[in-house]
Amino acid sequence: MDEQTKKLDRGVDVLIATPGRLLDHFERGRILLNDIKILSSTRQTGCSTAGFIPDVEKIVSCCRRSAKRCSSRRCHRKFVDFLTNS
Repeated sequence: MDEQTKKLDRGVDVLIATPGRLLDHFERGRILLNDIKILSSTRQTGCSTAGFIPDVEKIVSCCRRSAKRCSSRRCHRKFVDFLTNS
């Protein structure tokens, strides 16, 4: 993660990460989630059964309510419903 940390320290406009990796950086104080303007997700095979939903719930709860949430049309329906109705 050293290379990732160096890049984050320089600042980023776009960050692509799995929910778990995003939370790892957040919990280590390397990123802030309260300034996210757009939160987007794409489908991961079995995302709802792979344990991503609790991580996504935590990420969404740390974002501003005004952050736009969007999702790939291929996402599992439960995952899409969660993102659009939170």
